[in-house]
Amino acid sequence: KRLYNYIAPQLIRRPDDKHPEDAYSQINLWLQDSNQNTLLLLGDSGAGKTLFNQWLTLELFARRAKGEMVPIPLFI
Repeated sequence: KRLYNYIAPQLIRRPDDKHPEDAYSQINLWLQDSNQNTLLLLGDSGAGKTLFNQWLTLELFARRAKGEMVPIPLFI
C-alpha cells in the first residue's frame, strides 16, 4: 500500500541554516556514494522519522524492482 498522502520532510544541515532542503533528494545523493553504508535519522518526537523510513523503504524496493542497484533498507 503506497503512502499517497505522504509529504516529504525538509532537512537542514546546521541549526542556523535558513534554507531547508528536500530530505529525499539529499538522502538519495548520499545513497549514491558507495562509501556510505549507514544512515541515522534524528529528530523530535512526531517529526516524521518513522513515516519517512517507511516511505523510503517502499521507494527503494520499487527502484530495486525496476533493476536499479540501490541499497536494501534495514528498517529497525
